[in-house]
Amino acid sequence: MKDVYYAPDDYDQGMLAGLESNIKDDRTDLDLLFGCLIDWGLPLSLPYKSEQIDGCTVHTYNDGDLIACFDSNIPESVVREIAKRKPLRAVFRDSGFASSPEKINVFEIFKLYMPEDANDISKRVRVI
Repeated sequence: MKDVYYAPDDYDQGMLAGLESNIKDDRTDLDLLFGCLIDWGLPLSLPYKSEQIDGCTVHTYNDGDLIACFDSNIPESVVREIAKRKPLRAVFRDSGFASSPEKINVFEIFKLYMPEDANDISKRVRVI
């Protein structure tokens, strides 16, 4: 994972203003997806598929063990569709949202569609 995320020791405060994401620009969606699988200790051998939802690429791993969207400008409709599927885990890219309230809204949308898991949403949904 060292080549996927920025290392804090490699940068000083003056350089941070130009960084909008904690993920290097040359990382593909699949790099990020497989990095998330490793972080969660999931096997890399299970099937995944990619599909388009409202113009965003959404990756589904093992029929919903993990659903991820790493696009920019993720609309609420995509978050709602993912939440409706009730995945065990969901991941979004931090820079995929225009503002902090939109990121916070992700967790609230998941709570709405998964009220039985509301206390665990922050463990199951990540914005990286």
